[in-house]
Amino acid sequence: MSNDRELIIDVTTRVTWYADQRRWDEIPNLFAARVLLDYTRLTGGEPTTVEPSQIVQSWRASLGGLDATQHMVTNHLVDLSEDEKPALSQPLCSSLLTFSQMARAGRPGPCEDDAMAGEIRAYRDGDAARVVALSLRAWDRYSSRSKRS
Repeated sequence: MSNDRELIIDVTTRVTWYADQRRWDEIPNLFAARVLLDYTRLTGGEPTTVEPSQIVQSWRASLGGLDATQHMVTNHLVDLSEDEKPALSQPLCSSLLTFSQMARAGRPGPCEDDAMAGEIRAYRDGDAARVVALSLRAWDRYSSRSKRS
């Protein structure tokens, strides 16, 4: 049996890998029945609690038409200090969009990499971990958009 830290890192990696591979049917199994999504520091709005199928529907709409994406998940900080507290992992996620994606979006250039910082909260569920909360924010310091004038 894996330890909690390995399970948290595994589910974090699987969420982004499955999205990049468009393995939409496998993504809901990585989440709890209800998930707190907070994109307020990325797109505005309010945090909301949704079902995994709603996450897949949203990601499919935003990522599905792109030629490729690559989310690299690094800098895992897993906090297992409290039994009742969901473990915490803070990955850096980066998406790579190809030239054809930029052309469809009316943007110049061969590709764009947008750096985002995120936080994934998960808990142990038997021999696996389930994501209970996901938040993303733009990391302008490293975003190629912030380097353009």
